[in-house]
Amino acid sequence: MKKKLTFSVFFKKYVNLFNFKISNKLKIVSFLFVTLTIVLLLTRYIYTSKFETEDSTVLILDLFIFYIFSMTILNLLKNTIVSARRRVKKLSVHTKDNVIAGIHSLYIILGFFVILFGTLHFLDVELEKFFTSFALISVAFSWIFKEYISNIIDGIRITFSDNLKVGDYITSGDFKGIILDIDIMSTKISTDEGDIVFIPNTLLLSKEIINYSKIKFKRIIYDFEIDKSLYTKLRKLEKKIVKNLDSEFSEFFEKENFFLKVVRVSGEVAHLSAEMPVTSYNFKLEERMEKNVSLTVMEFIDDEED
Repeated sequence: MKKKLTFSVFFKKYVNLFNFKISNKLKIVSFLFVTLTIVLLLTRYIYTSKFETEDSTVLILDLFIFYIFSMTILNLLKNTIVSARRRVKKLSVHTKDNVIAGIHSLYIILGFFVILFGTLHFLDVELEKFFTSFALISVAFSWIFKEYISNIIDGIRITFSDNLKVGDYITSGDFKGIILDIDIMSTKISTDEGDIVFIPNTLLLSKEIINYSKIKFKRIIYDFEIDKSLYTKLRKLEKKIVKNLDSEFSEFFEKENFFLKVVRVSGEVAHLSAEMPVTSYNFKLEERMEKNVSLTVMEFIDDEED
């Protein structure tokens, strides 16, 4: 039997904020916004009815009501979109992707403009005069806040592009790690050493970035040198490297596609490069595999010299 869709059922199923796929902290904040809006509306009604006045107290109440009401609407809209995104992508309430990070940034920007224009409206400041006056100090304003403006713009660029995403393994300058979050001012990276680094968005985009998560054919390359006298025994060295790698990294290492190549021969030294295909990539894995090859090469050299 089909259940009748009453108002209470509709509210519990669709409107109730506890159905939103957002954190409990955001749910509490949203309900506080709604409650505070109602309290302020009742306060203004009672005050104006009792004193029948339109003085500065009413203006302050109107401003507060506007701020809280506007931010409540924006907050509920943001939470609705974020919740829908998480349900579609099957993300947990504590997981972000680029779209969710971008929505949070847009929420902050929209909130700023709502407060700005709302304040001008309630203070009876004409927008034309305001922007004319603002244009006179725009050069100084942009020079003082140029870094903040650049970071905000670059943050929006990052969140709505496919080049960098939350969860990607990247190298940027001296930092290597996984992207944890992208906010309006900086990108949060967790390095393999366990450090949390916040890189300003403008600084991040001004440097060369290697995104290992974008590489379809993942491989780790390790360069080393051996004496030219061992050049004829490369096949034996290759088999030994493959055997040791496969014994320790069989879950990740694709031994069929391993390749040991000679980069160049200079003097009495042969420069070699071991290309190790892997099914997944992270910096810890790279360090461990390079260490494995290094130890294998040293053992091989010692055995051959004996």
